Amino acid sequence: MTVGGKINYGATLDGGEGITKGSPFAGYTLEELQLPQDFAGEIGVQKLITTIPVNRPDRDRFFRTNPNPAYKLTVVVLEIKGENETFLVHPNLAARLTGETRAKQLVVCINRQAVLSIWPLALPEPDGRINPWHRSAMEAAKIAESHWIRLIPNTALGAYDIYQAQGDLGEPEWPELTMQQIVDIAFKGKIIAEPDHPVLRQLRGEV
Repeated sequence: MTVGGKINYGATLDGGEGITKGSPFAGYTLEELQLPQDFAGEIGVQKLITTIPVNRPDRDRFFRTNPNPAYKLTVVVLEIKGENETFLVHPNLAARLTGETRAKQLVVCINRQAVLSIWPLALPEPDGRINPWHRSAMEAAKIAESHWIRLIPNTALGAYDIYQAQGDLGEPEWPELTMQQIVDIAFKGKIIAEPDHPVLRQLRGEV
């Protein structure tokens, strides 16, 4: 319908909340055309996880860690700070990269938005020493196995503050992925298994 030479997009066949006259959906109400909240399940759509971040949980998000020991993995990593990238390093190469790599425990996390991630936790030094930042991170990861928490850096304290959710947020719905599948997705293209890997050549100044 036009009003004063302009199209009135709100005009309907019956003056109510139906479909505008001339629409291919004329004769149906908006309620009939709207998808239900769980439409993905009803039409058989499955969300595919193709990206899994490797980082510390975001300070603004409540998260949980998977309590199953099968979803924890102690590995050697190489962190390129300037590019914010973390590479897995084959243990056979670790001796050649003294001072460049660190042993870390990979912990699987999920936040309230159902985003899966891997949190690399620093482990104590061989002599058992561990700084307060790393200690508080390990404590937070343990608490998050059974409680929704947020993790916020406190520079004055020199450690992380841990905030526990006060409401009942329910249990997380973990995707049906094995740890192998999670690591494959998270570190796709970021596994160093050969001494001539481009990242190692860059560290040696060859390229």
